[in-house]
Amino acid sequence: MILLVTGFKPPQILLKISNYMGAMVTPLSLLFIGKCIHQHGLRNLRIDKYQLAIMFVRFIIAPLITFYTLRFAGCSEFVTQVFTVLSAMPSAMQITIVAAQYGADSHFAAVSATTTTIASLLFVPVYMYLMPLLW
Repeated sequence: MILLVTGFKPPQILLKISNYMGAMVTPLSLLFIGKCIHQHGLRNLRIDKYQLAIMFVRFIIAPLITFYTLRFAGCSEFVTQVFTVLSAMPSAMQITIVAAQYGADSHFAAVSATTTTIASLLFVPVYMYLMPLLW
């Protein structure tokens, strides 16, 4: 914020380095998820009641709240449709790294990211189909 207000322009090399480092985050997260799942084995990649709760909130509750909030707020059809579909996207891959860094259950985070990504292959096209019909 201070850099923005003061108009300070960092050297181009620093901008490139930070851009490259930022571009590495998602691939590294995917590698870490793969490591977590490999450590625990594919047999332990089960969908339990907690995973079902995460998917229910992620793919049903969040899009419904988003859709009706934006419709009530008077947003345009396009904005409402875009944000509703975005709210049904899978969990961020980086959450696994954050969970491991702060001592939380990184395996649970890896399984959650994996299951929501797989489930999004079903839910996102359904939402894309339903959005024009609901307006």
